[in-house]
This record gives sequence, structure tokens and C-alpha cells, in this order.
Amino acid sequence: MRNLFVVVSLVFCISVSAQSMRQVWINLPDSVVPYLNESNRTELADYVSMNMDAVIQNHLKDTTRITALTRDYIDVRLSAASRLQMKLLPWSGGAADSILCVIQTYEGPAAESCLAFYEHNWRQVQIEQSLPDEFQLADARSFIQRPDSLSDEEYDELLSLVSPLYVKMDLSQTDNSLTVSVSLPPLSIDEQKRLEPYLLQRKLNWNGKRFN
Repeated sequence: MRNLFVVVSLVFCISVSAQSMRQVWINLPDSVVPYLNESNRTELADYVSMNMDAVIQNHLKDTTRITALTRDYIDVRLSAASRLQMKLLPWSGGAADSILCVIQTYEGPAAESCLAFYEHNWRQVQIEQSLPDEFQLADARSFIQRPDSLSDEEYDELLSLVSPLYVKMDLSQTDNSLTVSVSLPPLSIDEQKRLEPYLLQRKLNWNGKRFN
């Protein structure tokens, strides 16, 4: 019986590892996006396969559109105010050889992203230090460069312009990287012009266990 359990477990791990992003998207739990059901998700994926505009009206009477779908990546504009990105990343921390990285971005006064990881059966995986410490702490100083010519007072004023800090994340379609940037709150034109020369975006690379 124990040997049978090992065989079944191995077959399960192999099968989930072999899933394409199309399958992951179609099998997405309804609880993740309550206003899209499996039929809706299948319809969108089929439109991509047929090289058609992959857009439907969701149950909120808003528009959902797949903007990119490859073997290991999907980018979906869920609604006018939300976006979903998923990427299958190589994984050396478990039985399966890949893990699902999910970024949900909500666009209110400023865009803000949430990062999570899942096994292919949608069990969430908690990865310690999945991002470097300065991003875990959402430190504004990670996103605003300070040249020597900038005084303490001027630098503090720049930091205050991005407080509270909203962080936006983007998964790359072409490689296993993550771009992290500050999302600006509503600012005046003069404040934007003052801040923009000092803004940084950071590219982090996946090493099999975390982004660094």
C-alpha cells in the first residue's frame, strides 16, 4: 500500500508539473476571480488559440481580456481596475519541478500589487524572503536614488511624495524576472516632474527558490 501511495504521488507531481499555462488558467479556482467561471476562462483561451481578440464581458458587466498567453505565462486584464499575471517558474523547493507565481494588481488612486506562490493544485506556498528585505519592508528609499548633490531636506521631501508607498510588480513574459517599481499616488504636475528623475525600478531574477 505504501509503494502504491508513492507511485500515485509521483504520478501526481509529474502531471501537475506538465501543465501548460492554458490548463492552469482554465483550472483557476472560481474564488480567485469570482466573476469569471470555467466556461468564460476556456472561451478566452480558445480565442487566443484561434488568434482572435481574447475579450469577453464578465459577470460584473466589465471587460476581461487576455493580453498574452504562452506555455508558461499569462497576462489578463480582469477589469478596468485589476490585472492578473501568472508565471510557471522552475522550483527547487518541492516535489514538483515548477511553482506558480501569481501577481494581482489593483488600480485605485495608485496601482498596488500582491505576490503569491502556489502549487499546481492551488495550495498556497509560503516562501520566506521571496523578495529581498528592502522590498518586504516596502522601503521608499529602494525606489528613489539620492545623488550627492541632494540635501537631506530635499531627499526627505521626495520620500514624502511617495508616502504612503504603493509598489507595482510585473512578471516578465520572456524570462524569469520580476520588475518592481513605485506606483505614484495622485500628484501635481510639478511634483511629478520633480520626482521622476530620481525614480528607480528594480529587476529581480528568480534563482529557483526566490527573487533576488
